[in-house]
Amino acid sequence: MQYLCAVVCVVSASIRNSSGKTER
Repeated sequence: MQYLCAVVCVVSASIRNSSGKTER
């Protein structure tokens, strides 16, 4: 289950980064 969560987190971060929005 941990692997799945990590994948989802990475995908979500990638999509957000692609959108051009950096919260960091």
